[in-house]
Amino acid sequence: MHPEDAAALGLVDGDSVEVASRRGRAVLPAVVTDRVLPGSCFAPFHWNDLFGEYLSVNAVTSDAVDPLSFQPELKVCAVSLTKVSTPVTVLSPATEAPAARPAESVALDPAAPPAFGAAAAPGAPAAPPAALVPTAVQPSAAAVFGLDPAPPPVLTERERRYLVGFLAGIPAGAPGVPVLPPDAPFSPEHALWVNGTLAGMYSRTTAVPALPAPPADPARRVVILWASQTGTAEDFAAATAARLSAGGHPAALLAMDEADPAALPSDADLLLITSTFGDGDAPDNGAGFWDGLDALDTGRLEGRRYAVLAFGDSSYDDFCGHGRRLDRRMDELGAVRLTPRTDCEPDYETEAELWLDQVLTALKDATELLPAPPGQALAPAPAPTPFPASTGAPDAAPATAAGPASQSVVASPSAAPARSRRPAPVTARLTGNRLLSLPGSGKEVRRFTFDTRDSETPLVYEAGDALGVRPLNSPDLVAEWLAVTGLDAHARVQVNGVGETALGEALLRHLDITRITPALLRFTADRTRDPRELRKLLRPDNKDELAKWSWGRQAVDLATESGVRAGAQEWTDVLGRLQPRLYSISSSPLTDPHLVSLTVSVVRYENLAGRPRQGVCSPFLADAAPGAEVPVHVQRSPHFRPPADASTPMVMVGPGTGVAPFVGFLEERRARGHRAPNWLFFGEQHRATDFYYEEELTALRADGVLTRLDTAFSRDQRAKVYVQDRIREHGSHLWSWLRDGAHFYVCGDASRMAKDVDHALRDVAVVHGGLSEPEAAAYVKQLATDKRYVRDVY
Repeated sequence: MHPEDAAALGLVDGDSVEVASRRGRAVLPAVVTDRVLPGSCFAPFHWNDLFGEYLSVNAVTSDAVDPLSFQPELKVCAVSLTKVSTPVTVLSPATEAPAARPAESVALDPAAPPAFGAAAAPGAPAAPPAALVPTAVQPSAAAVFGLDPAPPPVLTERERRYLVGFLAGIPAGAPGVPVLPPDAPFSPEHALWVNGTLAGMYSRTTAVPALPAPPADPARRVVILWASQTGTAEDFAAATAARLSAGGHPAALLAMDEADPAALPSDADLLLITSTFGDGDAPDNGAGFWDGLDALDTGRLEGRRYAVLAFGDSSYDDFCGHGRRLDRRMDELGAVRLTPRTDCEPDYETEAELWLDQVLTALKDATELLPAPPGQALAPAPAPTPFPASTGAPDAAPATAAGPASQSVVASPSAAPARSRRPAPVTARLTGNRLLSLPGSGKEVRRFTFDTRDSETPLVYEAGDALGVRPLNSPDLVAEWLAVTGLDAHARVQVNGVGETALGEALLRHLDITRITPALLRFTADRTRDPRELRKLLRPDNKDELAKWSWGRQAVDLATESGVRAGAQEWTDVLGRLQPRLYSISSSPLTDPHLVSLTVSVVRYENLAGRPRQGVCSPFLADAAPGAEVPVHVQRSPHFRPPADASTPMVMVGPGTGVAPFVGFLEERRARGHRAPNWLFFGEQHRATDFYYEEELTALRADGVLTRLDTAFSRDQRAKVYVQDRIREHGSHLWSWLRDGAHFYVCGDASRMAKDVDHALRDVAVVHGGLSEPEAAAYVKQLATDKRYVRDVY
């Protein structure tokens, strides 16, 4: 750096300097020289941290490459410079004499003196600075496990201050591995990195003489197979694996798309944790596993032990349909249930943890019944109890053992509840509320923007993630509920997971007072004078009639029409918990890490009696005052990301509000300097009123970021045209892009659009790829397996 800049920052040769950008950070030794211009700094180009921590300037700059050779370009970016006290540690040649370079012998010790400018002993001449001669570097630990080196995260100022104090207190603290407390002001990702680093530095096992321990009972292996569309099943599967491991059960966590049903280990118990996609189908990463399971011969899994946990939403027709299919198929193959299947609603925590308690009890009982080691008496090992399939209702599950074994599992430290990684909410300010649909449109579509810079906990997200918004119910609807039921707003009620509160507060903040659920229909039928119509609607073979009857009605309409009278606690118990609403994020943190945007269609309509009705979250945001504080959290979607490779083409299909994540994808690729072609299919009803983000997309096309834009406005001509029609129309070009390695993304409606696009993609493979229909189906399936065909549908 130039002497003028060094003087302004109080830096001299050898000082540690943090070079930070929006993308990352590096910590490098200062060299003060007039060979650079004032206001600029220069750092040697370096890819990784083999020679020390935080030396990778590539963590700071973009991923831009030369478009012909794909070699890295000369990197230029805006950075901030900060003097830091952390010494820069550089691994030196192994051939250096220890006496001449005493600091280098402990270069990896966090408390070691700096390798640059190390002070000489009193009276001795100062030692020259250490030379940077990279030789004889050992492979990193990450390389051993096949992990790519990654730069450390960019900590917020609040996180850095806390960490400085935390590290300062370690030497005076108790022995052991230091761990950040749960209330430390860190994002979950940053806390995970800090704790992992501390564990790598401090966790060691010391070999000490010990008497031979008595042989422990062998624990059965457990393979946890998960399939998830939005991350809920994946999160609980990870929490399940952690709890099983803590309880002494060797557990392996595996996504279903990485497992072959015919090659699962024969000596392991299987836990299948899955959500349901669309109309009872498997999530995208569970379809291949289901096909493999369906192809096995009857009896192939004879005697194998398993349990199924299904996630779903009873407001959809085929509630937990894929979980029920898995359970039934495992039974047909001869496998034996460890415990009954549990079907979970969106507020799944209590039911899921009860299921895991039952699994742990069954595993413990099985371990105690395993054959004893040689020399000990053998105990008979009876076959597992053949539990029937669960109906999902808690009272339908057969009772498990209630003896000491069961109690010990529940009371042991390892049996702490399996907490999923659902993050705590962050308070964000609603700073943007832009109407995207124009006058004359039949829809109200808005772009909401939240500012999180004032939050104590940073909101960390990536392009492709979803944002969970925690709304309040409409005060007018709460007042209507109280009037219809004749209840007192101040009556005290117990809300599961909340505790005691006033009924009015429960209706406003905690209860779902809009959805008509099967439980609410049964509750009403049991208390109404003439339950015949409601009981007919509840029949399993009458789902179409139920859907027609429910159209335009909300729960309060059912209460009004039935005239049912019940106590405050009874209503509280039957109404489900108000759940966060998830929306695809329409921005990239590389544009501004403090701003996050959504694209939302606001739901407003009239019921059968002409009374205004509306959704919960969309009008909550649309009608909020500017600057209103809103609790939000990030729902990670690690499998829904723009291509990491700068040269990979991207095809996006996003009709309506399905365009949301692709706005963020395009912002991300522009910020990273990726030059690969990008193609968007967008559709809506009318071009004049429903062309969301027309200005932004036009600008992206002019900048060369968006290579192709094909639109389908269905109502602008006599024959309706949809995005799947445009896909077939441009099938030749699309097939060429796919042959060039393009990734294919779909976002939007799962019930019809996603299926129609899937069929169109197969048609393209048949017509332009010359494949037969079975070959086209296999090709599309392989695209999904290779993570080149990814969907975010709902």
